[in-house]
Amino acid sequence: EKRRSIRDFVLRAMPITRLSQLLYLSYGVRGIRTIDDEVVFDRCSPSAGGLYPVELYVATQMVTGVPDG
Repeated sequence: EKRRSIRDFVLRAMPITRLSQLLYLSYGVRGIRTIDDEVVFDRCSPSAGGLYPVELYVATQMVTGVPDG
């Protein structure tokens, strides 16, 4: 009853290295293996059959070195 969430967001520039970390940790390739003479990429997220049908699109605002959009 007494618990309250306080959010005070401030828009500030994000280093491009932080964006890189976010993208890698969400969908990056973390390793490569060969199974039955076929190259297979290990990712941070699971996918049935290793198909990885997801595509990432980034909308940026105030990322150092990257135009907004």
